[in-house]
Amino acid sequence: MLDPSLLAAVLAAPLDDKPRLAAATALTHAGDSRGEFIRTQVRRAELERAEQESPEYAELCRGERAWLKAHGAAQDKALRGLVVEVGYDRGFAQHVKLDAGLFIAQSDALQALAPLLELSLTRAELHLDILFGTPIL
Repeated sequence: MLDPSLLAAVLAAPLDDKPRLAAATALTHAGDSRGEFIRTQVRRAELERAEQESPEYAELCRGERAWLKAHGAAQDKALRGLVVEVGYDRGFAQHVKLDAGLFIAQSDALQALAPLLELSLTRAELHLDILFGTPIL
């Protein structure tokens, strides 16, 4: 399990890889394979930003898919209880899909669980007046 102070650092700076790598180090030292998953996704993102497709990139993608297949369902259980879909980037859940009404009711909880950068809402048309007044949006 990730130390709450390390998660707080990731949440406070969702675009910065340094807190993610600090979390990866702590997880690896604790014997948690998620540490390597974070490092894999951070490195893949670095290569993508540099627009470098290479054998390393392909290997990172394979490792990422294998880890998600083996461990993805067990990750972020609290988050998965709130969302329909979750996508990972740089080792943490960053993309979620959920019902707009649930998002309105649970936005604070969602923000405390993951550094969300992308949100897909279903049935949003039923809640537009509230959604446009939500601080997270």
